[in-house]
Amino acid sequence: MNEKRYHAEDQVNFVGLKNLVYAFLQEFYRFVAFTQLVIRKKLWFLVAGAILGIGFTLVHFYNRQDIYTADMVVIHNKLSKKTYGQVIQQLDVLVRNGEQSKFAGALKLPSEIAEKIYRIEAFNTNNLPLLSDTSEKNYQTFKISLRLSGPVEADTISQAFINYFSNLPYLKRLNEVEKQYLRDRLTLVERDLAHLDTLKANFNHFLGSSRIASTVYSSAINPAEIYEQTIELIKQREGASRTLVAEENPIQILDSFKLVKLPRGRGLPDSLLIFGTIGLLTGFLFGLLLQTKEVVLPSR
Repeated sequence: MNEKRYHAEDQVNFVGLKNLVYAFLQEFYRFVAFTQLVIRKKLWFLVAGAILGIGFTLVHFYNRQDIYTADMVVIHNKLSKKTYGQVIQQLDVLVRNGEQSKFAGALKLPSEIAEKIYRIEAFNTNNLPLLSDTSEKNYQTFKISLRLSGPVEADTISQAFINYFSNLPYLKRLNEVEKQYLRDRLTLVERDLAHLDTLKANFNHFLGSSRIASTVYSSAINPAEIYEQTIELIKQREGASRTLVAEENPIQILDSFKLVKLPRGRGLPDSLLIFGTIGLLTGFLFGLLLQTKEVVLPSR
């Protein structure tokens, strides 16, 4: 009794599944037939959509601007990295707000160059924004990065940034004070070296004219100490000279700006295929809506 009941239920389920498949196939064939009808009657919508898609691609491809990037690596010697980052951010605000004339005036750049710069950023050696760098060490490197809409003279921009930082009122005054200190220090070292040279010359003359053996020295003067002091002063002179060169500007260029043209994205054939297909599908959907309206709501 139970076996007959189970068999009957299985048969009913199979019949229902078969009817469902038949219904699905019927609807699918109707859709295919209706699609063919749309393509036949609304073909010009498909053609127009494809032409518009291809036309948009051609106009965009041949009129889009080239994008260039340029990076300059510098070393700083006055302020913290974060402070330099804040200064550069103010310049970035000018170019992003379209105030290229103010930006050109600040950096003493020709307007035709300033108008091509639309983004300025600064990064540390880990490629993180300089604004987030809390390091207080001097003589560290960081990178200034530009985005441009066209090629420019890279050396002109590099020197413009150096001059801009050098002429900031606080940095300019600080630089003048430190350079004067180093010059005074060099003057003092040179004077001491001249005195030591005179002392060595007099002492050698004394040894040459006296009857005392050259290996016997007065307890007041030790020639070895004179030469040691000379060597120490020479080291101080070299250090001060190097520092004076390093302190010439608040930032020094390690690697100046070099322009690189960024890839323009997809090539023309791929773009034509993608946007042509999108236009074709858009035209088909528009034709499908119109044909459906004609079938559902036939004109009287």
